[in-house]
Amino acid sequence: MTPARGGVRGGVLGGVRGGVSGMEDSGMDVRGRSPAGIVAEPVLRGPRLVLRPLTVAGIGALRDGRCGELESLTGTRITAGIQPPPLLDAALGPVRGRSLTESAAAGWWTWLAVERSTGTAVASPGLGGPPDADGCVTFGQATFAGHTGRGYAVESGCLLLDWAFREPRVRRALMTLPPHAAVALAVAARLGFAAIGRADDDEVGELVLLERTCRTT
Repeated sequence: MTPARGGVRGGVLGGVRGGVSGMEDSGMDVRGRSPAGIVAEPVLRGPRLVLRPLTVAGIGALRDGRCGELESLTGTRITAGIQPPPLLDAALGPVRGRSLTESAAAGWWTWLAVERSTGTAVASPGLGGPPDADGCVTFGQATFAGHTGRGYAVESGCLLLDWAFREPRVRRALMTLPPHAAVALAVAARLGFAAIGRADDDEVGELVLLERTCRTT
């Protein structure tokens, strides 16, 4: 699980081109229906971004890097390469069908962060499923190439984590990052995460295990 090429990435082990004025306008068609790739609710709005959960179809397009399909499915603009949060492959492995569909619809999987002013998809934060029996969720995120260094990882991460912690069952969130990923670690700190130990990954090696136990202020 390595940092994404051209983007800030962190995770846990394991549309219409040229015609989009903004996600809040493009999120519904002329009949008031959501595009096939995004869930109508919940919607999270920040100063510059709006976040909506992806459906299973949208997750598949993001996972495989199919930019044109993701545009069509979500009604957003894609201006550069895309990549999913690093927890996605591990999470999708054992979970298919109905449980994935229900979790995605409820917001516990992968989200798309879009610039409100342009309708351009810039990042994808995500959760590794609903909270477990101990109230723990896993968190990861990816900022798309060409959109780094603008604070989108912090804004989108704060929006999603604050939403998750409004669920009474959620007591903590975990994520892992390579120890040399200074930028991603700085973003994690701004999101309220603190290092609590180390973890090992067969591909990456040693990772920093981080935990957040409360909402950021």
